[in-house]
Parts: sequence; structure tokens; C-alpha cells
Amino acid sequence: MRPEIYSFRVRWSSEDEAYIATAVEWPLLAAHGETPEDAMREIHAAVEGAIELCREDNHELPAPLASKSYSGKFLIRISEDLHRELAILAAAEGVSLNHMVTELLAGGKATHRVASELVSA
Repeated sequence: MRPEIYSFRVRWSSEDEAYIATAVEWPLLAAHGETPEDAMREIHAAVEGAIELCREDNHELPAPLASKSYSGKFLIRISEDLHRELAILAAAEGVSLNHMVTELLAGGKATHRVASELVSA
């Protein structure tokens, strides 16, 4: 398995005054660099090392998130008040609650309008 198949993130750290790269599937690994590219090279090297150690010790490698299949369904708990507000907004728009929430999560064109209405409600 190659490190490139994993999900990587790079962010600037003011505290460390460096770019910090992480591998989502390997939460204990992090690397830093002067540039985002340097940090990415370092985290790839760290993941390569972790893969080698796992193989030597016969440990299972984390499955890459990109290769997993997802059902498209998940359960989320929200407050009764927020549920009510979203249901009212969805009804006012003439769409299902599922459609309204999907639009919001996807950053659809209704997002700004609905978010503004939620804030002013």
C-alpha cells in the first residue's frame, strides 16, 4: 500500500511557525515543514514508515477513507428547536426536510438565505 492513497491535510500552525501535515487515517502521525509541500513530503515519509512497521509486526493497516463505500445515510441529533426551525423553513420553501438539510450541507445556493433566516429567527 502506498501512502498516497490516504487522506492528507495541511494547515499553518502559528504556534509552531510551520506547516503541519496530518494523515486522517493515521491520527497519531503528524509532520511539519517550512512549506506545505515540505510538510506533505514529511507526512508521506512518516506514513511509509508506519506501513513498514505494521507489516513487520503483522498489524492491520487502516483502510483508506476514499476506498470505503458509504450508504449516503447517517443519523444526527439536533435540538428540538433547531429541528422545528429547519422543518418550518423546508415547508416554507416547499421542499422536504431531507432536501433542505442536504442543500445546507452541500453548500447549495439556498445556504446563505436559510442561514440568514435561522440567525434572524
